[in-house]
Amino acid sequence: MKIFNFLKIATALTGLVLLFNACSEDPVAPPVPVPVQKPITTIADLKAKWVDADITIAEEVYIKGIVTLTPAKKNITDFVTYIQDETGGIAITLENAYYNRLEEGMEITVGGTGIMLKKFNGLFQFGNLKLETGYLSGTGKEVKPRLVTIADILDKKYTGELVELKNVQFEKSGTFNGTSGNNTLTDCTSKATVYTRSQATFAADALPAGNGSFIGVVSIFNTPQLLVRNPAELNMTGDRCGGVTPPDNNSTNVCGDTNAAQVSLVEMFNDAVVNQSYTKAGWRNVIVKGDRNWTGKDFSGNNYVQATAHNAPAGTYETWLITPPLDVTNATNKVVKFKTAQAYWKATTSFEVFVLKCESGSTTQTKLNPILPTDKSTNYEFVSSGDIDLSAYSGIVHIGFRYVAEGGASNSTTWCIDDFEFNNTATTVNITSSAVTSVAGKGSYVYNITTQVVNAKGNTVISATGLPVWATFTDNGDGTASITGTAPEVTADENSDIVITAVNNGVEAKQSFTLTVKAPVAGENKVVNGGFEDWTGTLPVGWDNVNYNNGVQKETTIVHSGSNALKHTHIYDSKDPNKPAASKIQQEIDIVGGKTYTISYWYLDNDPNAKSRIWSFWLDETGKTLTDGEANLRPTSYSSNSADWVLVETTLTAPANAKKFRFEVRTYAGDGRDGFVYYDDFAVIEK
Repeated sequence: MKIFNFLKIATALTGLVLLFNACSEDPVAPPVPVPVQKPITTIADLKAKWVDADITIAEEVYIKGIVTLTPAKKNITDFVTYIQDETGGIAITLENAYYNRLEEGMEITVGGTGIMLKKFNGLFQFGNLKLETGYLSGTGKEVKPRLVTIADILDKKYTGELVELKNVQFEKSGTFNGTSGNNTLTDCTSKATVYTRSQATFAADALPAGNGSFIGVVSIFNTPQLLVRNPAELNMTGDRCGGVTPPDNNSTNVCGDTNAAQVSLVEMFNDAVVNQSYTKAGWRNVIVKGDRNWTGKDFSGNNYVQATAHNAPAGTYETWLITPPLDVTNATNKVVKFKTAQAYWKATTSFEVFVLKCESGSTTQTKLNPILPTDKSTNYEFVSSGDIDLSAYSGIVHIGFRYVAEGGASNSTTWCIDDFEFNNTATTVNITSSAVTSVAGKGSYVYNITTQVVNAKGNTVISATGLPVWATFTDNGDGTASITGTAPEVTADENSDIVITAVNNGVEAKQSFTLTVKAPVAGENKVVNGGFEDWTGTLPVGWDNVNYNNGVQKETTIVHSGSNALKHTHIYDSKDPNKPAASKIQQEIDIVGGKTYTISYWYLDNDPNAKSRIWSFWLDETGKTLTDGEANLRPTSYSSNSADWVLVETTLTAPANAKKFRFEVRTYAGDGRDGFVYYDDFAVIEK
C-alpha cells in the first residue's frame, strides 16, 4: 500500500465540536473560536467530481465521516486515514503525519479550498488537508461493516469502506506479511488479495488456519486488495472448504504433517523461481524471526535456493527449509545428501542441519554434522555434504535447514542449498547447458554441452542430430560434449534444427534448438565479437586465437560498453632478441572491393609501460597485403597515456581488388617494461 501527501491534525475539545488546531505533543488548549457551519458534501458526491484526471477543487468542500482505519497498527502509511459516511468510504491524506492522532470511531469533518482529489494507483484520495480545516464532532462512533462477497471486491465495489466477508479462508498458511506483503483470501470460488505492510505490528503473526469471517477495509493498488485493521477481528476457526486443513507451513513442528511420506526424494530445485519465496508441495519455508525466508536463485542455468539477511533492517532473522516427510523404515538406502555453498562469510551467521522427528506429540531436533563450506571456501562454490547415514532412525523424519543471521548491509553470510537426495537409487539425466542458437556468417561457433547425472551407471553418451555440414560434434566421454565450426557466408539466414540427446543407464534427456547462421545486414558490424562479450575459455570467440593469442585476457571491470573488454599485455624480454616487438590481436573480415567502410575501435592506455597503434591491411583474393590506406591503417604514431577511453576511427574505400580486411591492433612494451592496453568495441561497417 503506497500513498502520497500529508495532513496535519490535532484536536482541542469544545463541547461536542472541536477545532483541529496546531499543538505540541502535550497541548495547551488555546482560545477556540466557534466553528463556522460548513456545507457538507457526501463522499459519494465527492468521488463523482473525478472524471478522467486528478483535480484540485477550487471551491470550498468538506466531507464528514467516521474514522475506520488509522496507522495505529502501522498497516497503512502514517499520513493516511480512511473515513466513511453513509454513502461510501475514502482515504484522506494528511499534510503532516506527526500530528495524525486520529482514532477509529472519531467523527470528523475535513476539507477546505484547493483540496486535491486524486487516484493513486486506482485508489481515491482526498488530500493535502490543512490543519485548521478539521473538526471533531464525536468519538466512539461505530461503523457496522458492510457484508460483501469476494466478487464484490473484485468488481471494485465499496472501495474505502469497512467490510465483512463470511465463509472465507486464507489459501495457504504463513504470516500476515506473506509473499511481498500479499496473501490470498478465498471463498473456494473466487480469490482476493489481502495486503499487509512489513512494518505492521502483526506482520509476523501467523494467519488464521480455518474458515470464517474476515473484517477489513477495501483498498486498491492497481487491483483491489483488502487491509486488515486488527487480526482480533478475524474469526476464522471453522472447518475449511472441503474439510481440509493445510499443514502449518509457518512452524518447525512436524507433528501432524499430512503430506505423504517419501520413500525416495530427489530435489534439484530446478523449479525454484528466481527472487521468489521457494514453494513446493510438501516442503516448508518457515519464517521464525524477521521477514526473510528461502528464495530461488540461479547461476549459469543452475537453480538453487538461498537465505540471506543482507540489507534487511537491523535485528535477528531466522528461517527454516524443511523437507517433506521421509520414510526411513522403508528406504533401501537410508542415506541423505545435499550440496551447500556460502558467500560473504560473517561469524554472526549460523547454518545448521537437523533431523526433525515427531515423538510423543512433540518435535525433537537432532543436529547433524554434514560437510559444510567454511570461511575459507570460495563464494558460491557448492560443497557436497557427503553421505549422511540415517539408519539410526526409524519411521518418519524430516530434514530441517536452519539459517540465523543479523540484518544490515553486508552483515550476514548467504547460504545456498542444492541437489537434495534421500534414498536416491534412480538414474536421472539433465542437459544443464544453454544452447548457443545463432552465429554470424563466417563466424566461429562453439557450444559446450554439459550434463548432470544422478546415480550414473557407466559413461553418459551424448549425441546430436540435425547438424549443419560445417559443424563438428565431439562427445568427450565425461558427460560433456561440444559442437564447433566456422559458419559459411550466407545471403539469407539459414536454420538447422538440432537435437542433443544424453543417455545414461537407459535414461535419456533431450535438448532441441534451432541454430541460425545470420546473413549480413546493411550497416551491420562485420567484426565478429567486436565487443569481446563471447569467450571460449581464456580466448575471445571470432578472433585469430591460433596465431595471435599472446597476452590476451578477459576484462570484466574496465570496459567501454557491455560486460567485457580485452586486456592485452606485452611482456618485455631484453634477453630474448627473437621475441616480437609487439603483441597482436587480429581478425580477417570479408569485404567487397570498391565499397566504403568505417573502421573503428576504442582503447584505454593508462599504463606508462605500454603503447598501442592500429596496424591493418586490405587483402586480395590470394591473401596478399595491399598498400592502400597506409597513413590511416598503419600510422607511425602511437597511443599516449590517458585516463579516458579513446576512439580510433577512419573511413576508407576498399581497393577494387580487395576481398578481405585484416583488422589488426598491436600492443608494445614501453621503456623496457611489461605493459598493457585495454580494447573494446571493434567495428567495420559498410557505408
